[in-house]
Amino acid sequence: MRDNPGFFTDGVYAVAPMIFDSAYADALNFAERYQARYGHEPSQESAQGYDAVRLLATAIRATYAKTASSDLRARRQAIQTFLNGLDSPARAVSGVTAPIWFAPPRNRQQAVRMGRFQGTLYESAPIQLAPVSVANRTELASGALIDAGDGHLLRRQRVVSTGMYLNEINRIDVAQSTFSADLYIWLRYAQSTDCGPCRCERHRVTRTGAGRARPQPAGA
Repeated sequence: MRDNPGFFTDGVYAVAPMIFDSAYADALNFAERYQARYGHEPSQESAQGYDAVRLLATAIRATYAKTASSDLRARRQAIQTFLNGLDSPARAVSGVTAPIWFAPPRNRQQAVRMGRFQGTLYESAPIQLAPVSVANRTELASGALIDAGDGHLLRRQRVVSTGMYLNEINRIDVAQSTFSADLYIWLRYAQSTDCGPCRCERHRVTRTGAGRARPQPAGA
C-alpha cells in the first residue's frame, strides 16, 4: 500500500546470506570501504563477488611460484588442486561472508542470517544461529550449543540494536571545541534465547566536553 509502506511485510521473517547490521568485523570493514568508494552500501551480491575474486587471487598467489613457467593447462590444474584442498574449516580461506571451504560434494557450506521486516527496513532478527568450527568442552557440557546433525554445531547469538535519542544540546563552545548534550542511549534485544518479545532499555547520558560522558538513571 502506498499510504502505508511495509504493511504486508511488517514482522515477516526471511533468510539472507548476509545482513550487514549484525555482520562480523571483516564484513563491516568491507562495507565501510565499499561505501567510501562507491557512495552507497554494498549488496549481498557485492560481498559474494568480492569473496570469489579474493579466493581466486589467493589460489593464484599460492600456486604461482610452482607454475610460473608452466603452460596454461598446468596452471589451471594447480589452482584446481589448491581449491580441492580447502576441504575443512581448518584449511579455509578468509572471506567477507564466511570462511571459504568446500564440502565433499564441492559445494560451499555457509550459514544464513535470519532477518525480520520492521516497517520498510529489513534488519537482523534478535536471535541468530552461528556455526561453530571448534567447540570447547565447557560449551558442550553446558548445552550452550545446538546439534544440527551430521556433526554440525550451532551457537545462539543475541543481536543487540542500539541508537541514540537526542534531547538537547545546551552548550557549544566553538573556541574550545566542546559541548554539553542531554541524550538517551537505547538498547533493544530479545529477553531470552527463545526469541520471544524484544525489550528496550533506555539509559540517559549527559555528555560534556569532547569525550566525557556521565551516565544517569533513565528517570533523571
